[in-house]
Amino acid sequence: MNGYIIGIDSGGTKTKGVLFDMAGNQIKDTYSGFGNFNVDPTMTKKHIFDALDDLTEEIDVSELKCILIGVAGYSNYPDKDKFIADISKKYQTEIKVVTDALVALYSVKQDKYKQVIMVLGGTGSAIIAYANDKIHFIGGYGPLLGDEGSSYHLVIEELKHIIKQFEEKKKITDLTKALLDKIEAKNYTDIKAFVYNNTKNKIAELSQFIALYALKGNSEAIDLFVKEGEFLAKQTYNAYRLMNPNLEVRIGVRGGFLLNAPYVLETLVKSLDQMNIKYTIDDSLSDPVIGAYYLAMEYLKEEVNNG
Repeated sequence: MNGYIIGIDSGGTKTKGVLFDMAGNQIKDTYSGFGNFNVDPTMTKKHIFDALDDLTEEIDVSELKCILIGVAGYSNYPDKDKFIADISKKYQTEIKVVTDALVALYSVKQDKYKQVIMVLGGTGSAIIAYANDKIHFIGGYGPLLGDEGSSYHLVIEELKHIIKQFEEKKKITDLTKALLDKIEAKNYTDIKAFVYNNTKNKIAELSQFIALYALKGNSEAIDLFVKEGEFLAKQTYNAYRLMNPNLEVRIGVRGGFLLNAPYVLETLVKSLDQMNIKYTIDDSLSDPVIGAYYLAMEYLKEEVNNG
Protein backbone atom coordinates (compact mmCIF):
# COMPACT_ATOMS: atom_id res chain seq x y z
CA MET A 1 0.00 0.00 0.00
CA ASN A 2 1.34 3.38 -0.98
CA GLY A 3 0.96 6.46 1.15
CA TYR A 4 2.05 7.94 4.45
CA ILE A 5 1.19 7.94 8.12
CA ILE A 6 2.09 10.80 10.45
CA GLY A 7 2.68 10.02 14.09
CA ILE A 8 2.84 12.73 16.76
CA ASP A 9 3.95 12.26 20.35
CA SER A 10 3.32 15.45 22.32
CA GLY A 11 4.23 15.56 25.99
CA GLY A 12 5.38 17.72 28.85
CA THR A 13 8.77 18.69 27.40
CA LYS A 14 8.50 18.40 23.61
CA THR A 15 6.45 17.38 20.61
CA LYS A 16 7.98 14.90 18.20
CA GLY A 17 6.50 14.10 14.82
CA VAL A 18 7.48 11.43 12.32
CA LEU A 19 6.43 10.85 8.74
CA PHE A 20 6.22 7.09 8.11
CA ASP A 21 5.71 5.13 4.93
CA MET A 22 3.12 2.37 5.15
CA ALA A 23 5.80 -0.20 6.04
CA GLY A 24 6.79 1.78 9.12
CA ASN A 25 10.00 3.27 7.76
CA GLN A 26 10.72 6.76 9.08
CA ILE A 27 10.92 9.26 6.23
CA LYS A 28 11.28 12.47 8.21
CA ASP A 29 11.13 13.64 11.80
CA THR A 30 10.64 17.00 13.45
CA TYR A 31 10.46 18.60 16.88
CA SER A 32 8.53 21.47 18.40
CA GLY A 33 7.57 22.69 21.87
CA PHE A 34 5.74 20.99 24.71
CA GLY A 35 2.23 19.58 24.43
CA ASN A 36 -0.16 19.26 27.35
CA PHE A 37 -3.82 20.32 27.23
CA ASN A 38 -3.87 20.50 31.02
CA VAL A 39 -1.13 23.15 30.99
CA ASP A 40 -1.69 25.35 27.92
CA PRO A 41 -4.17 24.27 25.22
CA THR A 42 -3.31 27.16 22.90
CA MET A 43 0.43 26.48 22.81
CA THR A 44 -0.18 22.72 22.69
CA LYS A 45 -2.23 23.09 19.51
CA LYS A 46 0.32 25.47 18.01
CA HIS A 47 3.20 23.06 18.61
CA ILE A 48 1.26 20.16 17.11
CA PHE A 49 0.37 22.18 14.00
CA ASP A 50 4.00 23.32 13.73
CA ALA A 51 5.09 19.69 13.63
CA LEU A 52 2.40 18.73 11.11
CA ASP A 53 3.25 21.66 8.84
CA ASP A 54 6.92 20.69 8.79
CA LEU A 55 6.20 17.01 8.07
CA THR A 56 3.80 17.77 5.21
CA GLU A 57 5.94 20.48 3.63
CA GLU A 58 7.34 18.25 0.88
CA ILE A 59 4.57 15.69 0.34
CA ASP A 60 1.19 15.63 -1.33
CA VAL A 61 -1.27 15.55 1.60
CA SER A 62 -3.66 13.49 -0.54
CA GLU A 63 -1.24 10.61 0.04
CA LEU A 64 -1.75 10.75 3.81
CA LYS A 65 -3.69 7.74 5.07
CA CYS A 66 -3.83 8.75 8.73
CA ILE A 67 -2.55 11.26 11.25
CA LEU A 68 -2.27 9.74 14.72
CA ILE A 69 -1.64 12.21 17.54
CA GLY A 70 -0.84 11.27 21.12
CA VAL A 71 -0.93 14.28 23.42
CA ALA A 72 -0.78 14.74 27.17
CA GLY A 73 -3.96 15.93 28.87
CA TYR A 74 -6.19 15.03 25.92
CA SER A 75 -8.69 13.04 27.96
CA ASN A 76 -9.60 16.21 29.90
CA TYR A 77 -9.72 18.57 26.91
CA PRO A 78 -13.30 19.80 26.33
CA ASP A 79 -12.98 20.85 22.66
CA LYS A 80 -11.92 17.54 21.16
CA ASP A 81 -14.32 17.67 18.22
CA LYS A 82 -13.18 21.12 17.11
CA PHE A 83 -9.51 20.20 17.46
CA ILE A 84 -9.98 17.14 15.25
CA ALA A 85 -12.11 19.09 12.77
CA ASP A 86 -9.45 21.81 12.43
CA ILE A 87 -6.75 19.24 11.66
CA SER A 88 -8.98 17.31 9.27
CA LYS A 89 -9.93 20.46 7.38
CA LYS A 90 -6.29 21.41 6.82
CA TYR A 91 -4.81 18.01 5.99
CA GLN A 92 -7.84 16.20 4.47
CA THR A 93 -7.16 12.76 5.96
CA GLU A 94 -8.19 10.39 8.72
CA ILE A 95 -7.41 11.93 12.12
CA LYS A 96 -7.08 10.03 15.39
CA VAL A 97 -6.18 11.73 18.66
CA VAL A 98 -5.40 9.82 21.85
CA THR A 99 -3.37 10.33 25.00
CA ASP A 100 0.41 10.25 24.82
CA ALA A 101 0.30 7.33 27.25
CA LEU A 102 -1.58 5.18 24.72
CA VAL A 103 1.00 5.97 22.04
CA ALA A 104 3.75 4.95 24.45
CA LEU A 105 1.95 1.68 25.20
CA TYR A 106 1.82 0.79 21.52
CA SER A 107 5.53 1.45 21.15
CA VAL A 108 5.93 -1.68 23.30
CA LYS A 109 2.86 -3.66 22.22
CA GLN A 110 3.47 -3.02 18.52
CA ASP A 111 1.54 -5.71 16.65
CA LYS A 112 2.73 -8.81 18.50
CA TYR A 113 2.41 -8.72 22.32
CA LYS A 114 -0.82 -9.74 24.07
CA GLN A 115 -0.16 -8.52 27.63
CA VAL A 116 1.65 -5.22 28.07
CA ILE A 117 2.13 -2.69 30.85
CA MET A 118 3.60 0.69 30.04
CA VAL A 119 5.17 2.55 32.95
CA LEU A 120 5.59 6.26 32.25
CA GLY A 121 7.63 8.39 34.60
CA GLY A 122 8.50 11.85 33.38
CA THR A 123 7.30 15.28 34.39
CA GLY A 124 4.06 13.45 35.16
CA SER A 125 3.34 9.74 35.47
CA ALA A 126 0.88 7.11 34.28
CA ILE A 127 0.50 3.37 34.01
CA ILE A 128 -1.37 1.98 31.03
CA ALA A 129 -2.06 -1.71 30.46
CA TYR A 130 -3.25 -3.85 27.56
CA ALA A 131 -4.92 -7.13 28.51
CA ASN A 132 -7.76 -9.20 27.07
CA ASP A 133 -8.02 -6.76 24.15
CA LYS A 134 -8.82 -3.89 26.52
CA ILE A 135 -6.95 -0.77 27.59
CA HIS A 136 -6.70 0.05 31.29
CA PHE A 137 -5.34 3.20 32.93
CA ILE A 138 -3.79 3.31 36.41
CA GLY A 139 -2.82 6.66 37.91
CA GLY A 140 -2.02 9.53 35.60
CA TYR A 141 -4.46 11.85 37.32
CA GLY A 142 -2.30 14.94 36.98
CA PRO A 143 -0.54 17.21 39.47
CA LEU A 144 -3.61 18.12 41.52
CA LEU A 145 -4.53 14.51 42.30
CA GLY A 146 -1.10 12.95 42.60
CA ASP A 147 1.24 12.13 39.71
CA GLU A 148 3.16 9.79 42.02
CA GLY A 149 6.27 8.41 40.36
CA SER A 150 7.18 11.62 38.55
CA SER A 151 9.75 14.39 38.81
CA TYR A 152 7.03 16.92 39.63
CA HIS A 153 5.66 14.81 42.47
CA LEU A 154 9.13 14.33 43.93
CA VAL A 155 9.79 18.08 44.01
CA ILE A 156 6.42 18.94 45.50
CA GLU A 157 6.85 16.31 48.21
CA GLU A 158 10.25 17.73 49.13
CA LEU A 159 8.95 21.31 49.17
CA LYS A 160 6.14 20.24 51.50
CA HIS A 161 8.72 18.47 53.65
CA ILE A 162 10.73 21.70 53.88
CA ILE A 163 7.66 23.61 55.05
CA LYS A 164 7.04 20.94 57.66
CA GLN A 165 10.63 21.20 58.92
CA PHE A 166 10.20 24.88 59.64
CA GLU A 167 6.67 24.75 61.02
CA GLU A 168 7.47 21.86 63.35
CA LYS A 169 10.82 23.43 64.26
CA LYS A 170 12.80 20.39 63.19
CA LYS A 171 16.44 20.38 62.17
CA ILE A 172 16.96 22.19 58.87
CA THR A 173 18.82 19.82 56.59
CA ASP A 174 21.58 20.55 54.08
CA LEU A 175 19.23 19.66 51.21
CA THR A 176 16.63 22.10 52.49
CA LYS A 177 19.17 24.91 52.67
CA ALA A 178 20.41 24.15 49.18
CA LEU A 179 16.92 24.06 47.67
CA LEU A 180 15.87 27.32 49.28
CA ASP A 181 19.01 28.90 47.91
CA LYS A 182 18.36 27.38 44.47
CA ILE A 183 14.90 28.92 44.21
CA GLU A 184 16.17 32.18 45.70
CA ALA A 185 13.84 31.94 48.68
CA LYS A 186 14.66 34.26 51.55
CA ASN A 187 12.63 32.07 53.89
CA TYR A 188 10.47 28.96 53.65
CA THR A 189 7.25 30.94 53.05
CA ASP A 190 8.63 31.95 49.65
CA ILE A 191 8.02 28.35 48.53
CA LYS A 192 4.37 29.26 47.99
CA ALA A 193 5.27 32.00 45.51
CA PHE A 194 7.72 29.69 43.69
CA VAL A 195 5.11 26.93 43.22
CA TYR A 196 2.20 29.14 42.19
CA ASN A 197 4.21 31.41 39.91
CA ASN A 198 5.97 28.70 37.92
CA THR A 199 4.91 26.04 35.44
CA LYS A 200 4.78 22.36 36.22
CA ASN A 201 7.83 21.84 34.00
CA LYS A 202 9.84 24.53 35.79
CA ILE A 203 9.05 23.02 39.17
CA ALA A 204 9.86 19.51 37.98
CA GLU A 205 13.29 20.65 36.79
CA LEU A 206 14.34 20.92 40.44
CA SER A 207 14.43 17.11 40.53
CA GLN A 208 17.69 17.29 38.56
CA PHE A 209 19.21 19.48 41.26
CA ILE A 210 18.03 17.07 43.96
CA ALA A 211 19.49 14.19 41.93
CA LEU A 212 22.96 15.69 42.30
CA TYR A 213 22.62 15.35 46.07
CA ALA A 214 21.35 11.78 45.75
CA LEU A 215 24.37 10.86 43.64
CA LYS A 216 26.63 12.32 46.34
CA GLY A 217 25.05 10.00 48.89
CA ASN A 218 22.64 12.42 50.59
CA SER A 219 20.20 10.08 52.33
CA GLU A 220 17.29 12.54 52.26
CA ALA A 221 17.61 12.94 48.49
CA ILE A 222 18.04 9.19 47.94
CA ASP A 223 14.86 8.45 49.90
CA LEU A 224 12.90 10.79 47.64
CA PHE A 225 13.88 8.90 44.48
CA VAL A 226 13.39 5.49 46.08
CA LYS A 227 9.86 6.44 47.13
CA GLU A 228 8.95 7.50 43.58
CA GLY A 229 10.19 4.12 42.30
CA GLU A 230 8.07 2.38 44.94
CA PHE A 231 5.01 4.38 43.88
CA LEU A 232 5.49 3.21 40.29
CA ALA A 233 5.95 -0.39 41.43
CA LYS A 234 2.67 -0.36 43.37
CA GLN A 235 0.80 1.06 40.40
CA THR A 236 2.44 -1.48 38.08
CA TYR A 237 1.32 -4.30 40.35
CA ASN A 238 -2.24 -2.95 40.28
CA ALA A 239 -2.06 -3.14 36.49
CA TYR A 240 -0.58 -6.66 36.65
CA ARG A 241 -3.59 -7.87 38.62
CA LEU A 242 -5.68 -7.26 35.48
CA MET A 243 -3.57 -9.75 33.53
CA ASN A 244 -3.74 -13.50 33.01
CA PRO A 245 -1.22 -14.72 35.65
CA ASN A 246 -0.37 -17.76 33.53
CA LEU A 247 1.04 -15.61 30.74
CA GLU A 248 4.13 -13.48 30.85
CA VAL A 249 3.72 -9.72 30.79
CA ARG A 250 5.85 -7.33 28.78
CA ILE A 251 6.63 -4.20 30.80
CA GLY A 252 7.82 -1.10 29.01
CA VAL A 253 9.55 1.72 30.86
CA ARG A 254 9.56 5.20 29.40
CA GLY A 255 10.12 8.78 30.51
CA GLY A 256 13.22 10.80 31.30
CA PHE A 257 12.66 10.73 35.04
CA LEU A 258 12.19 6.96 35.24
CA LEU A 259 15.10 6.17 32.94
CA ASN A 260 17.62 8.81 33.98
CA ALA A 261 17.00 9.83 37.59
CA PRO A 262 19.00 7.85 40.16
CA TYR A 263 17.39 4.94 42.04
CA VAL A 264 13.96 5.14 40.37
CA LEU A 265 14.20 2.35 37.77
CA GLU A 266 16.42 0.31 40.08
CA THR A 267 13.78 0.50 42.82
CA LEU A 268 10.96 -0.31 40.40
CA VAL A 269 12.66 -3.50 39.17
CA LYS A 270 13.70 -4.57 42.67
CA SER A 271 10.14 -4.11 43.94
CA LEU A 272 8.64 -6.05 41.01
CA ASP A 273 11.05 -8.93 41.62
CA GLN A 274 9.91 -9.10 45.23
CA MET A 275 6.29 -9.42 44.08
CA ASN A 276 7.02 -12.77 42.42
CA ILE A 277 5.34 -11.97 39.11
CA LYS A 278 6.14 -13.22 35.61
CA TYR A 279 7.40 -10.39 33.44
CA THR A 280 10.06 -9.22 31.05
CA ILE A 281 11.27 -5.65 30.75
CA ASP A 282 11.18 -4.13 27.29
CA ASP A 283 14.65 -2.62 27.16
CA SER A 284 14.62 -1.69 23.48
CA LEU A 285 13.88 1.92 24.47
CA SER A 286 12.12 2.41 21.16
CA ASP A 287 10.96 5.98 20.66
CA PRO A 288 7.36 6.29 21.92
CA VAL A 289 6.32 7.95 18.65
CA ILE A 290 6.71 4.57 16.90
CA GLY A 291 3.60 3.60 18.83
CA ALA A 292 1.64 6.14 16.81
CA TYR A 293 2.46 4.18 13.65
CA TYR A 294 1.28 0.84 15.09
CA LEU A 295 -1.87 2.37 16.53
CA ALA A 296 -2.66 4.10 13.22
CA MET A 297 -2.21 0.82 11.36
CA GLU A 298 -4.59 -0.88 13.79
CA TYR A 299 -7.23 1.79 13.20
CA LEU A 300 -6.82 1.52 9.43
CA LYS A 301 -7.17 -2.28 9.53
CA GLU A 302 -10.31 -1.97 11.64
CA GLU A 303 -11.83 0.37 9.06
CA VAL A 304 -11.05 -2.09 6.26
CA ASN A 305 -12.54 -4.99 8.25
CA ASN A 306 -15.64 -2.97 9.07
CA GLY A 307 -16.12 -2.12 5.41
